[in-house]
Amino acid sequence: MEFEAFVRAGLPGLLRYGHALTGSPHDGADLVQSVLERVGSHWARLQRQDVDPTAYVRRAMANAHVSRWRRHRRELLVDEPPVCCLRSCGTRCLRSCGTRS
Repeated sequence: MEFEAFVRAGLPGLLRYGHALTGSPHDGADLVQSVLERVGSHWARLQRQDVDPTAYVRRAMANAHVSRWRRHRRELLVDEPPVCCLRSCGTRCLRSCGTRS
């Protein structure tokens, strides 16, 4: 199967999968595009290895999404914990503050 034919046939499903991974149709489309760019550059090698292209692309999308999430996640570092967490009311207070122990 040619790469162009694969993309035409599989694009709607890949876009739905990208939307499910990212939670946004626009971010999902960006994810699909970036993964298809990388997969397209070594399509012939995939065909020689007799790999299921849809499974390969979906796995590449999941890996790319996790990598992107790891690069862009941010932790909020503070000098002191929030006031409500200084009280000794246990985990219920921590949950209400939105912080983790």
